[in-house]
Amino acid sequence: GLAGAMTAWELAQRGSRAVVVDAGPVPGSGASALHAGLIHPHWQASDSPLFQLTRAGFEAMTEVLRDFPDAFIPEGVVDAASSEEEYEKWREAAAYGRPVHLPGDFASLLTREEASERAGLALSRGGWLYPKAGLVHAGRLARRMLEAAQAQVLTNMPVSLRRREGLWEAVSAQGVVVARAPKAVVCAALATPCVLGLARGTMGLSPLYGRISLLRETDLPELRCALTGDGYVARTEGFCAVGATYEPGEAPDVAVQEAHEHNLSTVAELEGLAFRGVPEARSIPRAPGLWICAGFGSRGLTWGLACARHVAADVTGDVQALPGSLAAKLDPARFLPKLLAG
Repeated sequence: GLAGAMTAWELAQRGSRAVVVDAGPVPGSGASALHAGLIHPHWQASDSPLFQLTRAGFEAMTEVLRDFPDAFIPEGVVDAASSEEEYEKWREAAAYGRPVHLPGDFASLLTREEASERAGLALSRGGWLYPKAGLVHAGRLARRMLEAAQAQVLTNMPVSLRRREGLWEAVSAQGVVVARAPKAVVCAALATPCVLGLARGTMGLSPLYGRISLLRETDLPELRCALTGDGYVARTEGFCAVGATYEPGEAPDVAVQEAHEHNLSTVAELEGLAFRGVPEARSIPRAPGLWICAGFGSRGLTWGLACARHVAADVTGDVQALPGSLAAKLDPARFLPKLLAG
């Protein structure tokens, strides 16, 4: 998916050519198969680790997407406040010179009238305008990045990893070694622990099922840019997309009609996430030559490239791409204390 393609592309920028082993029939056939997803900065009032990663990822993506114009629709995104209280908080932040954590041309606060004019729809409240944001064709971007990286891609190839004689080997279900290298990066989303021979819940990853509703392209003729808030609506080739449900588990837990009613009644920003349980990284033993780039959920477009860049720099011994304090909070070893306690 995106994580693997971004990592291969970043490795190629540093002179390394990757062999990509994909369980799917084509690259980007899992969650990254989404026809188009929103990318925008997800403004926050404090410069938390979550926002530091968001900022780094969004800035990196806006630069890189210039190289893949057929995968990006830079129409801007309006992020409408979900309540009057939230809008007042945003207005106060803007009045005091924030968002200080975003470059000035990345965000501006609009009144209700201005936001409605920009979006082309009548909105109840104002919100942030992200003029450099837009829609990304995720699957197309993944394939374009792999092409640009000149990566060797092996598809329909579920594998597990093992280390033998100083090399990492990707082994098929039939026991055949399909790829071998001194360094390996696992970008397998929820299946990452399984690839490593670990129990599925080992790394704090949990499934989240999401559904979007597809409308006719003619249903919202006034829509001028993507709109987010308590949900989102965006127009792409041939239809409008409205979403999204966030249902725990790998299968839907609400009826189809209920899911559509939810999507059509909300325009939402995703629920906030938090980094938890950062251990003393120096005291934890490491598997030599092994990295993980996974677990982005629905923020793959925003976070993925910054993390892939960090991993690729570490793999090749390049200058670290993220600040050390943030890198520590992304360390997979942060889940170890909980596992030991359990």
